[in-house]
Amino acid sequence: PGGPGGPLALTIGFLAVSSLLLGTWAVLALTKPLRGIARAVEAFGPGDPASPLPETGPREIRTLARAINRMQERITRLVDDRTRTLAAVGHDLRTPITRLKLRAEQMPEGPERSRMIADLDQMAALVQSALTHLRDGRSDESLVPVDLRSLVQTVADSFADMGHAVAVSAPDRIAVRGRPLELERAVTNIVDNAVKYGGGASVTLARAADAAVIDIADEGPGIPAALRAAVLEPFVRGEAARSMNEHDGFGLGLAIARAIVEAHGGTIRIMDRQPRGLVVRLTLPRA
Repeated sequence: PGGPGGPLALTIGFLAVSSLLLGTWAVLALTKPLRGIARAVEAFGPGDPASPLPETGPREIRTLARAINRMQERITRLVDDRTRTLAAVGHDLRTPITRLKLRAEQMPEGPERSRMIADLDQMAALVQSALTHLRDGRSDESLVPVDLRSLVQTVADSFADMGHAVAVSAPDRIAVRGRPLELERAVTNIVDNAVKYGGGASVTLARAADAAVIDIADEGPGIPAALRAAVLEPFVRGEAARSMNEHDGFGLGLAIARAIVEAHGGTIRIMDRQPRGLVVRLTLPRA
């Protein structure tokens, strides 16, 4: 009875198999909702509609999901309140700036009048740039398929119309799902930097696995490696000596471009170009 095939051995075997199956079920029951929570937290971002997590499963999982849902609601409410406040502040600032500009234009011609109008234009441009950045570069556009080859060619043509050299190499049609005006703004900001500080730009579009890659290169002096992360932050530029005005920018172009690209699930990277210059690489998930 106590042999290899006896009742005791069968009972022990049954208990071992049952424990293994029960343990596997318990692990799956815990890890599946945890994976769902991890995906939801990773996908959540300002401006994206928050999908409430299902509050199901073991008590600890339900408590965690409930806490995350409340956190998402608070963050969304905070961002919405900030956006509405900034829109109101921007409107309130633009109105007196416009009134002052109208009054300045009624002044007699002279250097003082020109300087005053230039200062007011600078203030208006700074308000608009700051509001765009604080909205994370977002508009109210819907997500649609975007042909990147057509988009980069449109940007290049707009710079060519202003007399700037922008070459485009985009042999293939590559589509992404995104907001066309936002993506055009991101590419325009980077090409604008290349034209201002590098004398021109070269835009290359290519495929890489399941992503679309846009390389925007110039032959300028480049940016030291230690400053490359910093120039993606707002109000930071590659040269501290540059004056801050509406012609040279306010150090928001790359920050806005990064916000737009990251909101589309992509990345932005600054690299050296050989023998000289800089390459800004945008990587976006393909549609």
